[in-house]
Amino acid sequence: MTTIPRPATLPSDLLRQGWCQGAAMRDGRYCLRGAFCKAIMGSPISSLPQEVVDVLYARVTNYAPITFWNDAPERTQAEVVADAEAAQRLLGWRV
Repeated sequence: MTTIPRPATLPSDLLRQGWCQGAAMRDGRYCLRGAFCKAIMGSPISSLPQEVVDVLYARVTNYAPITFWNDAPERTQAEVVADAEAAQRLLGWRV
């Protein structure tokens, strides 16, 4: 269970509205890291709490850098949304 309160807007909701690669945010769309930063910290270019980074690395990207994982050419929006939801569950946030 996380010590980080559930944000009002979940990262997966931001990603469903629009996902991007190559930037934290572009035209109202977010990358995986940018969506978590925006939801938790209020800005897509903020630093993430270590607890969130640990969950994303260990459970979502299999220890690949988050931005490299998000920007992989084969990555899809549906996959990113599903993995964001998995991370949110691990953080104890209801999806």
